[in-house]
Amino acid sequence: MQEYAIEGHDGAAKTKISEGVVERLRGFGINTAVYSPFHLVRSKISEPYIYLYWQDDNRAIMAVDLLSETIKEIRKDASRKGLEVVLYDRHWMTVFTEIDERPAIAARWNDFLPTFLIEATPEKTMMAKRYSPQIPWTDSVERITGYYNKYLELAERYPQHI
Repeated sequence: MQEYAIEGHDGAAKTKISEGVVERLRGFGINTAVYSPFHLVRSKISEPYIYLYWQDDNRAIMAVDLLSETIKEIRKDASRKGLEVVLYDRHWMTVFTEIDERPAIAARWNDFLPTFLIEATPEKTMMAKRYSPQIPWTDSVERITGYYNKYLELAERYPQHI
């Protein structure tokens, strides 16, 4: 089974692109599916978004562990279904945007995959906000720009994965 991640800033059309890739691969007879670990974790937490967990170290560790557990469950499900290709709609880069500057937590997350980074400018995120509820990590241009720049920094630092 081959695994790939489609990563990127909010509003980059990751989900739409993932769905298109799956459809195209199936057209070639490849058994594939897309999974969204961050969405699946929602059923395991009380907050509306896992992103709220990154605010303190103990909860960040809990978030990393929940995501790791969820990805193990995805792999079991994909194996059971005999999938040849698994696409993740968000994966390691999203986690690293939050924990990269906290080495003790970052050391817990080592699930690197070949990743396609879909770039979207902060302006595109601002346009996409009208389609989603008010979310805390997109409440200002400064925060959006910081989040976007972190993705670009990680892509530059880890070119072997991008």
